[in-house]
Amino acid sequence: MVDSESVVDESVVNEPESNVVTEDVVSGRRQRKQVSHYTDKGSAVTKHFEAPTGSGTKIGDLPNVVERLSKFSGAGDELKAIHRVLFGTAGKKHEVKKHLYEFCGMAYVADENKAFGRERAFDSIGKWKMDLVKQVCDIFEVDRSGKKTKEELMDVLLDWLENPKSSGKKSLEKKRPMKKAVSKPSKRVKKTAQVVEDKEDTESEVPLVLLAKMEKSLKEIVANADRDTFSLKDAKKQLQKELGDSVAVHSKIIKDIVVGLLNE
Repeated sequence: MVDSESVVDESVVNEPESNVVTEDVVSGRRQRKQVSHYTDKGSAVTKHFEAPTGSGTKIGDLPNVVERLSKFSGAGDELKAIHRVLFGTAGKKHEVKKHLYEFCGMAYVADENKAFGRERAFDSIGKWKMDLVKQVCDIFEVDRSGKKTKEELMDVLLDWLENPKSSGKKSLEKKRPMKKAVSKPSKRVKKTAQVVEDKEDTESEVPLVLLAKMEKSLKEIVANADRDTFSLKDAKKQLQKELGDSVAVHSKIIKDIVVGLLNE
């Protein structure tokens, strides 16, 4: 196939330039002829893009497809190839994705000669490599299970392009982790913490005289106790009977003394 851009029209090359000043000799004097210049008025008009009115869902309304398209560049060959099939041109890199999001179905579906339009689109996709066909199917979440040949994949892809719709697959949108609320300690918790703190302070301030009495009494209690049924609770009860209820606040010291006696 010959590249159309490399072909040069010889008739245009051999024409004299339109802005050349011609000179005629009239009665021995040279006269200058005014030459009009050609201006393409249509070249200054910018065409506004309008996506064809299709029968499916806009690609921009399909979160999973939008998420997959976001991983590609508008200047990449993949999106340009898709844009060319859908709109007939490769599109400008900064507009490709915007146009794709507006697409909602092939324009030829509403035409009387639908078969011809599908055939042209099929031929356009046929120029793609097999890997690109598979890749585009995956971008649009087209089910390609059981489709082994390129033609089979092109058929299901074109079916989807004629009527874009959600695949119903699980959302690809990443859920943001919820921040754990830092709860303030309740008044009850604060009160309990204060009681424990006060208790620890009390235990650390046992008078030496009382400590000596506690050690003596606990030594006798442990010596006379049945080791098989003896418990720390029993030791505390007997100690309270002997020295009074005030020793109950020193439960940690009582435990340490009893454990030490049992291990002797």
